[in-house]
Amino acid sequence: MFTLPRGAFAGRENVRLASAEWGQPNEVARFAYTGGPGNGALFVGALPYEDAWPKLLDIWKKAGELKAAITARTTSPVERARDLQRLETIWLQALRADCMPIGFDDDRHVVTIAGARAGKGQSSIIPNCCFYPGSIVCLDPKGENASLTGERRGPGNEWCEGLGQEVYVLDPFGVAEVPDELRASLNPLALLDKTSSLIVDDAGLLAEGLVVAGDGGGDDHWTETARNLVRGIILHLVSTYEAPTLFDLRRLLTQGEKVAFELARAKRKRHTAKVAAAKAAFEKHRADVDPDAEFEE
Repeated sequence: MFTLPRGAFAGRENVRLASAEWGQPNEVARFAYTGGPGNGALFVGALPYEDAWPKLLDIWKKAGELKAAITARTTSPVERARDLQRLETIWLQALRADCMPIGFDDDRHVVTIAGARAGKGQSSIIPNCCFYPGSIVCLDPKGENASLTGERRGPGNEWCEGLGQEVYVLDPFGVAEVPDELRASLNPLALLDKTSSLIVDDAGLLAEGLVVAGDGGGDDHWTETARNLVRGIILHLVSTYEAPTLFDLRRLLTQGEKVAFELARAKRKRHTAKVAAAKAAFEKHRADVDPDAEFEE
């Protein structure tokens, strides 16, 4: 189903806003993709040109007859499956042989729905990353989109001309294959403004993202307690440090109570020295007086 831009036609119900219905090729053909710099059109797919439909219909009929003949064969299932796959490949090539790109320039959201491995990235995300002239925020867990389109959106390379955009690839696990000059980092604490009236709420949102709730459900006491602790430390860092980072947050979380730690370490050091002196005195006593004596710490 193709959703035409707002007010493109009235539709069967004569409603000009948010109308959508199955479109005929001659209707959709009005929304050819133009793309390029200065044009905000989104690429949404491709359709055969109007004069190609009779040819495709003829191919479809012949392909159906051939499919029935292949299915009726008495050859092995593997051979029949291979022939059917070849037939499907021919049909897909015919669909792509003479197509017109379709796009539209609209201020509404676009959603692409398809099953896993159906080609959403290849047919929708990657083309728009390559051609859309506006800004893009791309969630890319596998790093595929950045690897394929990062240089195209940026300075370009020997294979493609760049769009001249500023590209920042946040890739802490190094899954994307991009030049080092495109890699970037983000310090979330630098986004917090200690003079803002929402600083406590903003720190709470960051703490909520850092402390993930468990799967057990039930009492959230420990999760909320941890988040409150992290929020408090974040507020301390933002209000007292010049340029705090998550490394500072981790250090304060893991170092414990510093004064008590130093006192305990000094006490342990004195105790170790006393034990060493006692052992030395005992060894002297055993050597001079009682060879069978045993030391007790």
